[in-house]
Formats: sequence, structure tokens, C-alpha cells
Amino acid sequence: SYAARPRPQLGDRLRPRDGRGRRAPRRRGPRGMSSKVPVARSGRFGKRAADEKASAAETKPEAAEETTTPPAAAETKVKHEVGNYGRYYGYRPSSEGGDPRLRLVEGSWFEGGKCLDVGCNSGKLTAEIASRFAPRSMVGIDVDADLVDKAQHASERARKQYLSSLVSANADRERNGRRGVCCYCETGTPYPLNCTFRVEDAVDRLSDHSYDAISCFSVTKWVHISHGDEGLLRFFANVHRALKPGGRFIVEPQQWRSYNKAKQKNTLR
Repeated sequence: SYAARPRPQLGDRLRPRDGRGRRAPRRRGPRGMSSKVPVARSGRFGKRAADEKASAAETKPEAAEETTTPPAAAETKVKHEVGNYGRYYGYRPSSEGGDPRLRLVEGSWFEGGKCLDVGCNSGKLTAEIASRFAPRSMVGIDVDADLVDKAQHASERARKQYLSSLVSANADRERNGRRGVCCYCETGTPYPLNCTFRVEDAVDRLSDHSYDAISCFSVTKWVHISHGDEGLLRFFANVHRALKPGGRFIVEPQQWRSYNKAKQKNTLR
């Protein structure tokens, strides 16, 4: 009966017929899976599809070459040869009490003194020393101008907030008939007014020779890598000349195995 006939598939309609009008048998692929028989269509629509397919096949290798070609920006990848990582403090372990390295530092080394922080990066640790240990002045220096610019912007924001709160506090005191509060204390200028940043290379020279304390956290490895043994010795000599008699040099040495990690990330000499 008509209901018992199998429903023709789309591939059956496209298979060519033989001389008696019967369709050619379907070819079978591996494991009984049917494979379509390619049929060349006639007419303008069939010709258009064939032309589009041929043109796509011709342009395909060119498109593949374009995708495999690296962009120009990748060729100019920035090498952090002096440890100038923009997210350096994101890699360092931190806690609610601040940078754990400062637990090993005595506040009397900085309090009321003129201090310098070499390799300040974006200034987070420098600002924490300035606010925590109350030096008379704290200067952070780095060879990367972009990082120093970030530190200066953060310092400017902190200054504006501090001065705004100070003006509000003085206005409240004057309304109550009391004397205003001065922004200076006995040991000097409080944070953030005691903290500044500038671009300077401590390996070449240090412009000021009157510091009470100089700190250097995670910097000596990059000085050693970039300038060799001679540059590292020159850096220590510049630090010694920049300190007052009896001044203190606080340095964080870096382990030798960290040199291998730096070598994998950068093209080093």
C-alpha cells in the first residue's frame, strides 16, 4: 500500500536516474553510514553556487595566512628588564596589617628622618612607610616614568582628601570657639604631605647626599641583571654616599632562584 512505502530522503531526489528512469543506488560509507553522492546542478542557481564555492576555495589559504600572522603590537612586547611590573603589588602577599615585610622594620629607623625609597614602583609601599612610621620626608624614586606618574597621581588624590578633611575639621573647631588644627606636627609633615615621587636612576647617581635612611625592597636583583656586578657595586657606592654619617640602609635581598624566573620572562644579557 501507499502507507507502507518509505518516505524518500533528500539525497534520493538528487541522485541521477539511469536509462529506465530508476535512481542510482545510494553508496554506503564505513559501518553502514550513507555518503552523499555529489551531483552537479544545472541552471543559473547551480552555476552560481559552484562559482561561489570555487572562489571561497581560492581565498581560503590567504585568510589562513592572515590569521596566523601575529599583529604588530605583539612584536613590540614590553620587556620588564628592571622589574617595572605595573601590577607588582598584586603579586605580593598582603594582609590587613599592610605589607608583611614592614613587620621586620623598626619605626625608629624612619621616624622624623629624611628618607628615600629606591625602586618605589607605583608607590604603595613607599606611601605605607610614610604613613606608618611618620618620617619628616619620604621620597620614592624609580626609573620607570609611567610608574612614577601613577604614584604621583595617587599621592595627589590622598593630599586632596587630607586637606579637605583638615579644612572641614578646622571649620568645626572655629564654630565651637576653638583654635584650628595645624597640618604640621612635631616630627614634621604628616602623611600624605610628607611623601613625594620622582624619576631617578640610583645606579647612575643620587642627587641628594643627606638621607637618614634609604630603603630598597626587591630591587637589587634587577640592578644586578641590568647592569651586572659592576652596576650593583656602583649602586651600593651611590647609596653609601647619599647617607648621612650613621645613616641606615634597609635592603631586601633576593634569592638566586628568582634570577631564573626573571630570565624566563625577559631577554637578559
